[in-house]
Amino acid sequence: MAAPGSFQESSDQTCSICKQCFDNPVTIDCGHNFCQACLPLLPHWGEPNRDPACLLCSETVHQKNFKPNQQLANLVELIRKLQEGAKRDAERREVSKSHQDPLRLSCKEGQAPIRTVSKCNKEDKIHDVIPAEVAAQGSKERIQTQLKSWEKEKQNFVNQKRSEEEEKQKCLKQLDTEKQKIKDAFKKMQKSLEEKESSSLARLRNLEKEIKKKVAENGNRLSEDISYLTNLIAELEKKCEQPPQVLLKDIESTLLRYEEKRAEHSVDLSTWLEERLKICCEKSSAVVNAMVKCADSLEEALKKEGLNKFLSHTTAPLEQKLEKVSVTLDPQTAHPLLTLSADLKSVKIGEVPDDQAEDMDELHCIPYVLGREKFTAGRHGWEVELDLNAEDEEYMDRECLWIIGAARESFQKNRGFDLSPKVGVWAVGVCPFSKKLTAFTSREPTHLRLAHQVRKIQVSLDYKARQVEFFDANTNASIFTFSAASFTGEAIRPFFCLGGEGLELKCGN
Repeated sequence: MAAPGSFQESSDQTCSICKQCFDNPVTIDCGHNFCQACLPLLPHWGEPNRDPACLLCSETVHQKNFKPNQQLANLVELIRKLQEGAKRDAERREVSKSHQDPLRLSCKEGQAPIRTVSKCNKEDKIHDVIPAEVAAQGSKERIQTQLKSWEKEKQNFVNQKRSEEEEKQKCLKQLDTEKQKIKDAFKKMQKSLEEKESSSLARLRNLEKEIKKKVAENGNRLSEDISYLTNLIAELEKKCEQPPQVLLKDIESTLLRYEEKRAEHSVDLSTWLEERLKICCEKSSAVVNAMVKCADSLEEALKKEGLNKFLSHTTAPLEQKLEKVSVTLDPQTAHPLLTLSADLKSVKIGEVPDDQAEDMDELHCIPYVLGREKFTAGRHGWEVELDLNAEDEEYMDRECLWIIGAARESFQKNRGFDLSPKVGVWAVGVCPFSKKLTAFTSREPTHLRLAHQVRKIQVSLDYKARQVEFFDANTNASIFTFSAASFTGEAIRPFFCLGGEGLELKCGN
């Protein structure tokens, strides 16, 4: 390994875009590293309908899919310190040459070369010293040890990536199987429905033919009866001209033939048609009702709860279960303007105590309070309810302030009014200047458009995935997602900010 004085900037330490040492390096999809501030300079970055490409390999880059490379940042910082140390050593050697006194010793405390004790300046402090060669060898050993540790950590990441890729392929294969099951089930149902439809329509067509046949047969009989009565009337009218004795005998004969013919008259079809139509309608209604119930059952099976169970079953190896958290508020972090409930489950604006009225620095801070819970791993979720006065339900139009989300624990040391991921806060809410539901993103606030007002919000934190998501707790509709959040290994706590009278934030159970 090169001596400390021989470290030079290389392609492993410099960004391919700005040609400088990495500053906040991030790793993109293809595995190459760039400064985070240089990402917008990648080809096609920000262009509509085009995906950015890596400058080195031209592989497609997803704008939100990059990860901070803390190991590379640490390595660059170490090399920078070594270069600075080498520069200081060179300067001290020049000074030593002017005194004709080589730097043979090294300070154990400052780990820097010094002159011999006999010729040290008055301003030099007395420290334990060791030979410069021993100090250099110790530095090399520490660097070698650190590099071995990083190599081991890098290999662990490589193994984890390989394992996750294998798990992904396994899950995708299982998803393909499930998709084929769904296709086969719907295909079978479709075939069955087509058969039932064909059978039902065939039955109706047969009834239609039967009705037409019956009506035609009965119509023919009625036509014959009409013709017979026409002839009988003509015959009877003609016989009326005969003598009474003959006429009476002929009339009796004619009436007898009419009675015999009348017994052969066709029946009335109206009752028969009504009964057959009633039976047909009842069967059709039964089929329609069965189809509606089938559709309702299918819709119920495909609702989100059932779908979530399916997804949680198929993706369980990849995603940790969300832990529901009952949040309580931390009085030690509460702004003097805020009043917490006795059970520490709700907060509202109150009066400033007299003993804190003169603490202007504290009063000028944004009025917030943190939750007691601290998260450093896993997936967690909690609910926050907006409790409004019944007199004024239109909270979007009020001169009030409410903001909820998650924050790094170190945020409580920040006395400014900036609420964004830059200072360690991931939140949504309503401010008086906008009067709209807003996500407090880094560059500028993002106004959100929702179909209805939100009264209960679920905050979901995925520490490993570095995501903070917000959902409408009543409909489970997504509100906003912060991705690639920089937690920097800190504990993350629930965040509540409130201003204006008549509004109260309540933590869900």
